[in-house]
Amino acid sequence: MANQGNTSSTPTAQAEAAQARSEIQQYLDMSRQRRRMFPRAAVVGLAAGIIAVLFRFALVAGDDLRNGLIAWSHQWPAWG
Repeated sequence: MANQGNTSSTPTAQAEAAQARSEIQQYLDMSRQRRRMFPRAAVVGLAAGIIAVLFRFALVAGDDLRNGLIAWSHQWPAWG
């Protein structure tokens, strides 16, 4: 029974403890990376949304310009 208290210093127990510390460190590193990545992803998503809205406004403006040009060109029906 005295040997049971001494098992934490065996090479197997030390290797398991080192592996557990390594896994914990890996988990903490991944958690830090996610915390840094989320704000960047939010900014990229916001920028993509703004670009999409601007593109939509450009399409509407182009359509209005085309319709205005067609209406204006009806002043001279002989030209086409």
